[in-house]
Amino acid sequence: MKDIDILLWVYVVGSIPVLLFYAAGFAGWFFDYPLPLFATIFLILAAPVVMLVLKMASVPAWNMLLLWGGAVLLTTRIIWAVQVGDSEIGRREATILLSCTTGSMLWAGIWTAYFLTSERIAQTFS
Repeated sequence: MKDIDILLWVYVVGSIPVLLFYAAGFAGWFFDYPLPLFATIFLILAAPVVMLVLKMASVPAWNMLLLWGGAVLLTTRIIWAVQVGDSEIGRREATILLSCTTGSMLWAGIWTAYFLTSERIAQTFS
């Protein structure tokens, strides 16, 4: 645990609320936010982050896949909700949805750049 960089701990701790948000969004996509589905989706999404703490070899690739997969799925979920929704969305709702999409893309971009360029990541997971 000592040789895991502090930025990786920021990523691990910061990923928890992001993954909870993704799990809630995905659980509510087709069903009415059932708790078992929410928990299952969260556990699946959290697996690469747990693998990071355990220092498994292919972890950076799995986490980048998680980052971009979550961001793209969330964006798809938002677009689907806007298209299928019965009511028209207002400026406030559109701003919130756009911020969720932008935030998830920024989160993915920042951490992907870190995973690809960090020498510490290369040393720890090679």
